[in-house]
Amino acid sequence: MASLLHLKAKSGGNCCQIFRTKNIVELERKKERDAAVKIHSWFRKIQVQRYIRNQHECATIIQKTYRAYVGRKYYREAVRKRMNGVMTLFYDQMATKIQAKWRGYYARKYRFNFYTRKTYLDALVLKNERIRVQLQQTGLMNKEKEEKKGKEQEMSAEIMKNRRRHYLLSTQVCPGVYNSFNKSNIGIEDVIKSLPPLSRQERQNIQKEKRLKFLKTANGIPTSLDSNDTNGQQASCDHPPLPPLKSKPQGPFRCTEEVLKQRYKELKPTLRVATDYESVNKARFENTTFLIILFCIILK
Repeated sequence: MASLLHLKAKSGGNCCQIFRTKNIVELERKKERDAAVKIHSWFRKIQVQRYIRNQHECATIIQKTYRAYVGRKYYREAVRKRMNGVMTLFYDQMATKIQAKWRGYYARKYRFNFYTRKTYLDALVLKNERIRVQLQQTGLMNKEKEEKKGKEQEMSAEIMKNRRRHYLLSTQVCPGVYNSFNKSNIGIEDVIKSLPPLSRQERQNIQKEKRLKFLKTANGIPTSLDSNDTNGQQASCDHPPLPPLKSKPQGPFRCTEEVLKQRYKELKPTLRVATDYESVNKARFENTTFLIILFCIILK
């Protein structure tokens, strides 16, 4: 309190002015502070923008320089590869021409000598002509053999057929089928008479061959009846015959109880099976008998 009074005495009449000035300053303090903050922020923004712009310019220069370096590097590598390819293609073409000329020269001189080849072809023509003549002669001989064999087979077949027809000859009692008015059959009986009939063994062999042929065409597998034929085939074949295939039962199978039940079940015939085949005739006969008896009784 004493200090306040001492200050008031010392300042004289300026104390009120000081308080008034302080109040005015306090009122303007916020505006001045906001203005100072705005000026500071604007200045710092300008500084940061200039710094960032400078950094961007430096980064752009660095990137431009590096990209130019990388582009020149790739370009030089591509040019080098292209030049290597062009030179390789050129060298390959030149090597191909050299090899073609050398191979042509080597082939004409050592492989395909014209005069040697002409002599060889002339000799080959003569040899082919000689072989052609031999083949023609062989073909004619084979054809004659086949014709002769065919005629022999036809003759033997005709003889066998006539021998089989021995039972169709005429007898003293009954004329045969060949002893007819047809002029085309004249002389056939004489031919059949001149041949001996088939023996019992020959007839059995013929029947056996027919039976074997039928079995083979029906089943497609050889049977035990053609044992002679299979023995001949085995003798002519170097390899042994294959073993027979084992039959494998194919399922699914039913249980044993069900099978036995079906096997020993009682017979339950239908009405058609249970009825006698002659039941109608028997009923008709019984009715007729009953009517006759009834008629006789009435007459008495």
